[in-house]
Amino acid sequence: MLKVLQCPENIAGQAWEYAKSLREQGVESTALTFVKRNFDYKYDVCLHLDRYKHGRYIRLLNNFLICARNYNIFHFHYGETLLPQNADLPLLKMLRKKMVMNFWGSDVRQEMLARPKNKYYDIFGSENDNKLIIAKIKNIANYIDTAVVPAHEVYEYVFGYFKRIEIIPIIIDIDKIRLFPSSFSNDNPLIVHSPSNRKLKGTEYILNTISKLQEKYKFRFQLIENLPNIEVKKIFAKSDIVIDQLLIGTYGTVSLEAMAAGKPVLCYIRDDLAKYMPDIPIINTNIDNIYENLEMLITNPSMRTEIGKKGYEYVAQNHNPKKIAKQLISLYESL
Repeated sequence: MLKVLQCPENIAGQAWEYAKSLREQGVESTALTFVKRNFDYKYDVCLHLDRYKHGRYIRLLNNFLICARNYNIFHFHYGETLLPQNADLPLLKMLRKKMVMNFWGSDVRQEMLARPKNKYYDIFGSENDNKLIIAKIKNIANYIDTAVVPAHEVYEYVFGYFKRIEIIPIIIDIDKIRLFPSSFSNDNPLIVHSPSNRKLKGTEYILNTISKLQEKYKFRFQLIENLPNIEVKKIFAKSDIVIDQLLIGTYGTVSLEAMAAGKPVLCYIRDDLAKYMPDIPIINTNIDNIYENLEMLITNPSMRTEIGKKGYEYVAQNHNPKKIAKQLISLYESL
């Protein structure tokens, strides 16, 4: 019987979504996190380590012992595990526990691989130390054979270190999101941008472009920051155009949540990655063409509606919780 622990990071709420979707398929699964992060993503268990000035390590060790006793599958996220410095991995391997490591992007992105394929790399830059990243990946691969990544952009950073790499998409529970097509009217459309990190998302370039366009067109603009995820989704539902990230070269949860609400999305997709997603109805947008692409959508409400509906259909087909839960179960059973 599968007993799956998703831990200890809950990137964009995905550990919770994995656990919930598995439970809906009859698999026992728990999403555990160490601290409650921004944006109020859901979880099953939180250790609230940030509340403890003393006794943190005792709390971690006690949690490790409980988890080692209660779970047989450990699905780790963001390069982190139950003990500092991944010290639990040799213990879990000795106990013959099955393990996978889910990498999400910023945890493994390496300049030497990203820079040659992304002409905008120098703008957002990576504060990661490549040597430390590689050392950590190698250490994890000593104990875990299987890595999981959400897309091909992350795949290349861990390729060659693990015996097996599975691409498992981001889950978007579209059944919980109503379709709100973009307005058919040109009258004052709402454009939104929701950056978790302004530098990574290219927010400065977006704000400059918005200022230029407001000299010529009538529309509203809302910058969403530091709001709970549920509130962000409500704003997406009222919007007409959503701008995601213009520098990294791939899409993330923001793009998918906006598409699920039926909104046209502007996001930069690297040329070498576009072949892996030929049908995705994202308007491929970078800092060089954002003015033209926004202008096109501001002045063409029927295009906004058409692209938005295609986005909804894409998410329903490719990021469906039931479909991805079955993929996870198949992975776990094959370990």
